[in-house]
Amino acid sequence: MPLTYFFDSIPLLYPEIVISALIAIIVLADLISSKVERVLPYISLIGLAAAFYFVMDNYNANAMAFLNDTGKGMVAVDSFGSFFKMIILISSFLVILFSIISKELYDSMDRIGEYYTLIFGMILGMFFMVSATNLILLYLSIELVSLSSYVLAGFIKTSTRSAEASLKYLIYGASSTGIMLFGISILYGLTGSTNLYEINYLLQVITGSKFLLNLSLILVFAGIGYKISSVPFHFWTPDVYEGAPTTITAYLSVASKAAGFALLIR
Repeated sequence: MPLTYFFDSIPLLYPEIVISALIAIIVLADLISSKVERVLPYISLIGLAAAFYFVMDNYNANAMAFLNDTGKGMVAVDSFGSFFKMIILISSFLVILFSIISKELYDSMDRIGEYYTLIFGMILGMFFMVSATNLILLYLSIELVSLSSYVLAGFIKTSTRSAEASLKYLIYGASSTGIMLFGISILYGLTGSTNLYEINYLLQVITGSKFLLNLSLILVFAGIGYKISSVPFHFWTPDVYEGAPTTITAYLSVASKAAGFALLIR
C-alpha cells in the first residue's frame, strides 16, 4: 500500500483513532494513579462524544480507507457504517452511565480501569466490524470484540455465575471462531482474494462444483451466527447473560448484535 494512501486514510478513521487514544489514556491513567477511578467514566463519556462528532462528520462520505494498487480498500467509510457506529456509541454511552451507579461494579472499583479499557476495546472492534471490507480485518475485529467480551462476562470475581458465564462464552466462542476461520480459508482458496467485493464478483464467475463454495459460506455464517446469537446458535446466550454483570448483559444484547447484523448485511 503506497504511503500516500495511508495518510489519505487517516481523516476517514478519526472515530477509530479517538477510541484507540482513549484506550491508551485509560490504561496510562490507571497505571499512574489509583485515584482516577472516579474520573474515568467522565473521560470515557467525553471521548464517546468526540467519536460521535467524527462519525457524524463522515456520515455522508463514500470512500475507502487503506486502498491498494487495484483501488480496493480495507475499510468502507459510508452512511451505512456510520449509522451502525452511532448505534454502538449511543449504547456505549448509556452503558457507561449505568456503570457509574452499578452496585455490581462497586466492589470492583480497583479494577475499573480494566473495565473501561475492555469496553473501548469492544467499541473499536465493532467499529471495524461494521466497516471492514477485507476478510482478515473482519476476523481480527471479531476477535477483538470476542476477547474483550469474554473477560467482561466474568468481570465479577466473587460471582461463580460470572466465572461460569465467562468460561462457557470462551469455549463456545473459540469453537465458533475456528469454524468461521475454516470457512474463510476455503473461501480464500476458491477466489484467491480477501476483499469482499472481489470475492462477490469472483463467486459469480466460478464454474464447476459449488460444494466447496456452499460449505465455506455455511461455515462462515455459522461462525457469525454464534456471535450474534441467532437461531440455532443461541444456546449459549441464557447462561452468559445470566452470569455477566447487568451492564455487560445489556451491552452484549444491543451493541454487539447491531455490529453483527451490519456485518451480515454488508
